[in-house]
Amino acid sequence: MGQIGDLSPQGSIAIVADRLQSGLVFNSICATLILGEPFTRWSLGGTILVCMGAVLIAIFGAIGEPAHNLDQLLLLLSRRQFIIWMIAQAILVVAIIANSKVLKYMNPWTKNTPRMRLFRGMAYGAVSGILSAHSLLVAKSAVELLVRTIVDRHNEIEALFD
Repeated sequence: MGQIGDLSPQGSIAIVADRLQSGLVFNSICATLILGEPFTRWSLGGTILVCMGAVLIAIFGAIGEPAHNLDQLLLLLSRRQFIIWMIAQAILVVAIIANSKVLKYMNPWTKNTPRMRLFRGMAYGAVSGILSAHSLLVAKSAVELLVRTIVDRHNEIEALFD
């Protein structure tokens, strides 16, 4: 719930995503300083990647977005391109999880090797990233409807249940 404030309609979803992901950098640094966890080269590499992504978003992500009402959001969500994209994302998530499980049971003697653990970690990280992006889209849309309800004094949320 602490991140709900970061979903305010102060900018595009790219900028909001950038603000949410900056928490990963601070978590990594604080885990080392406060909890005494080791700051490995993988931690450094991940921190650098997140920072590079933040720079790219800051350079290319500041695109103004119009405010949408419920009807406009539903229209956007029902577009053919969006539905195809979401189906492709679902297939990708299922394929990643299935591939990870098949590799685990196909070679049981290699399931605990460092390379397989790395592969499974990366696979589940990819699934987590995809699902968190979808969660961010839903959260940003919900907050946008809530703000439109307050600012325009037209209850967009009530229209969901009509």
